[in-house]
Amino acid sequence: MPAYNAARWIGEAVDSVLAQTYGELELVVSDNASTDDTAAIVRSYDDPRIRLETTSELIPPVHNHNRSVSLSRGSFVKFLHADDLLMPTCLEEMLAMALDDERIGLVFAPREILLDDPEDEENVAWRQEHERLSDHFAGLEERNDGRALFREVLASGIESNWVGEPSAVMASRACLDRVGLFDPRLRQIADLDLWLFFLSLRAEVKFPDTRTKTLLRRVLRGRVPDEILDRRDKTVFDEAMLANIDYATLRRLLVEPEHRFAGIDYDVLADRLRREEIGIVDYLWVTRLASVHAFLATEMAATPQAPVHV
Repeated sequence: MPAYNAARWIGEAVDSVLAQTYGELELVVSDNASTDDTAAIVRSYDDPRIRLETTSELIPPVHNHNRSVSLSRGSFVKFLHADDLLMPTCLEEMLAMALDDERIGLVFAPREILLDDPEDEENVAWRQEHERLSDHFAGLEERNDGRALFREVLASGIESNWVGEPSAVMASRACLDRVGLFDPRLRQIADLDLWLFFLSLRAEVKFPDTRTKTLLRRVLRGRVPDEILDRRDKTVFDEAMLANIDYATLRRLLVEPEHRFAGIDYDVLADRLRREEIGIVDYLWVTRLASVHAFLATEMAATPQAPVHV
């Protein structure tokens, strides 16, 4: 649980964890140099399953997310923001799905969005649009082919995060060790970036068997403080990243590839790569697509073996 000045709501988040029907857990709270009572509230709990780790100075939010994961020791990681709430059976049900097959690496669940101010028309409209983003997946089942989901997201133009924010996800430690954590170079949508990496591999992804059930609650409380986002940079990616795109490698992997995924216009993509015209929005999916093709090239060159599931 990464936290920054979350004194108003972190107690509710911790309570929702301690109320889980599955009790063999470790709650790691990574406090990002909060200046309010966040740390004091966490320390007030007399429960050996809670571990508080604080930073000596403010660090970027993505770094703090990674720090909280690195400090944890469990075989599975359930992400939870300090202003979100878990339903009582969340860990039990998501873990049961993860343990159904040792090759399952990612479980995500629908959530209910609560509003701090139910009279705020803008927030009400946002909830209506974003509460059930997973419904955009066609025919989402309890067990899914990650690559099929990946192709759907690509075909949509990656306009939104259909998997959900980190609080909606549980991941296996083994899988995180393989694919890595959130990209610290990204200021926003680092979660979407990581989920696409998961989906792009030859993987199976689990989702609750009923689409009307929610396992967590997200409370819409407002935007992230400017001192965290850094007001000097309003872009999703650092401009330096775009200035250093490795077009040669992208062309080698994506111009006339041996395998083509349905729904992707490789001819248009090749033209843009030759002209070196990849923008901020395109950078995310193009680099992940290149990673998939690099993976496929390596796999086809290796000795045939059983499919790998993560």
